[in-house]
Amino acid sequence: MHLTWFRRVYQDVKRFYERLRHYHAIGDNSQLAKTVLLDLVQCSGVNLLALEPVLSNIADSVSHFDG
Repeated sequence: MHLTWFRRVYQDVKRFYERLRHYHAIGDNSQLAKTVLLDLVQCSGVNLLALEPVLSNIADSVSHFDG
């Protein structure tokens, strides 16, 4: 259950990050907010692309225990 929740959160963060990267910010405030949010993800130390196959492999491995 926690793994499913974590995968859902991961997918939401990844989707939001991708949409924000392509968003054209108008004005100083929106550009600053965009930059801060992108920096949070980029400086988090988490490689979003590398994490996806890891989570899938873990989900496949533990699915045997679900019965």
